[in-house]
Amino acid sequence: MDLLVRHYFSEPSRQVSFDAEQVVLRQEAHNDRLYYVLEGELEGYFESDQDGKLTKLFNASQGAFIGVHSFFSGTWVASSTVIAKTDVTLAWIDKHTEPVEPEQYGPLSAQFMPVMVNELSRRQRRAKQEALAKEKALQRLHTAEQMTTLGQLAAGIAHELNNAIGVVNSKTERMQQDLLQLLEELHPEVSGYFDVGLMQGQAVSSSEVRRIAKRFQRDYRLDRDTAKQLARLWVITRCQNLGFLTPLKP
Repeated sequence: MDLLVRHYFSEPSRQVSFDAEQVVLRQEAHNDRLYYVLEGELEGYFESDQDGKLTKLFNASQGAFIGVHSFFSGTWVASSTVIAKTDVTLAWIDKHTEPVEPEQYGPLSAQFMPVMVNELSRRQRRAKQEALAKEKALQRLHTAEQMTTLGQLAAGIAHELNNAIGVVNSKTERMQQDLLQLLEELHPEVSGYFDVGLMQGQAVSSSEVRRIAKRFQRDYRLDRDTAKQLARLWVITRCQNLGFLTPLKP
């Protein structure tokens, strides 16, 4: 590669400079030159035929070749738009450049075979990266669609459950009212217990129940389940405004 550069790209008369943001090659435009980047950085883009949108394809910096496809395919048509990202200096050869020592090194195409192989390899790597990126994007899209479907299913289930719970809650409230009315009519002396159970039954501290149950087990030699049931009842009926039991001292 160093020999190629020295033989073909060291001639000052075949060097050209471009300012930053200047177009070096235009896609589909005529190009019969092979450029070698001496200084600076360039970017290659694919230009859409429909809307002219530019899609970035590659970066090229010192030591890179530009225009490989159009030059060696013989079409003399640039396959991408190349723009100088910074101020750049390029050396070039064109289709009229005579090969150096063809008897020893062969024709120009043979001498530049490593350049063509490197360009092919670079394009294959780029195609592989694009394929992998596309596959990942499709996987993310598939996952998003699954999550959307799952969310819709969960929302439907929640709606149905809410409807069922609403019905149960309505019937339960009605049953509670009927039971309170029945107790007040038949057994007014125990209706207070029912009220306390409704108001405080769900607010019983589990840690307090366990503490008192252990006390009952130890002091009265009760089995665990019985002691726990008595402890829960004791905590519920400890309501001060009813005064059913005196609080148990620790």
